[in-house]
Amino acid sequence: MKKSYLRYSSIYSIIFICLIFNIEAQVGIGTVSPNTNAMLDVDVSGLTNKKGFLPPRMTTAEKNSLGTSLVLADKGMMVFDTDLTAFYYWNGSEWALIRIDSVVTDEDSFGNLYLTSPADTYIANKNVPTKIAGTTAAENLANFSAVGNNRLVYTGSSTRTFSVVCSMSFSASDKNDVFAFYIYHGGNASPGVVASSEVKRYISTGADIGALSVSGLVTLAPNEWIEMWALNETDDDLNLSVETFNILIY
Repeated sequence: MKKSYLRYSSIYSIIFICLIFNIEAQVGIGTVSPNTNAMLDVDVSGLTNKKGFLPPRMTTAEKNSLGTSLVLADKGMMVFDTDLTAFYYWNGSEWALIRIDSVVTDEDSFGNLYLTSPADTYIANKNVPTKIAGTTAAENLANFSAVGNNRLVYTGSSTRTFSVVCSMSFSASDKNDVFAFYIYHGGNASPGVVASSEVKRYISTGADIGALSVSGLVTLAPNEWIEMWALNETDDDLNLSVETFNILIY
């Protein structure tokens, strides 16, 4: 019985030591105290002649060949493509280029927002500004973010004046109506219409399709935003059907 106890105690001790080693082990090169948050810590601070790190290097053909054997579990693998002179990482399904863009300053701020499918905006009362409804998406954003639908938020660090252009097409559920469209400015400052941006269109019948372009200058402080709004000067209780909608700010 005593031998059996000693044998099992030894087995448990070995398992415990292995578990501790697997959990705690880090590898340090140039250091005896590797960073506890890193599996590999390369420290060149003590070297007179500093040296860099070279990842696996291969041609495009070799990279593509390697990709045929990779799966989702290999996500994060990185190589350097010597033909394209660029770093690539495996995103779980294909090789993706690691982009190294220049620093974006406030002077490089721009963005584009567009309607993904036609949508109706219900206008309950005439001469009351109403935000244009619908699901929007954004692209090519620099110092702007798209928060919710029909809104671009300026995320730069200094106040700037931007040019805004919005193009759209629309129809209405009623006839003989006059619609006004404009840029709406909100955020830290008192929200309101950018007066110089207002454009009016007359719809003679419900089947008419109107098209217009709204433009203006907007001064935005950090975290302020723009949207597109509309109002009807003629009637209450109608739908404005927006077919296409695109905002460009730069």
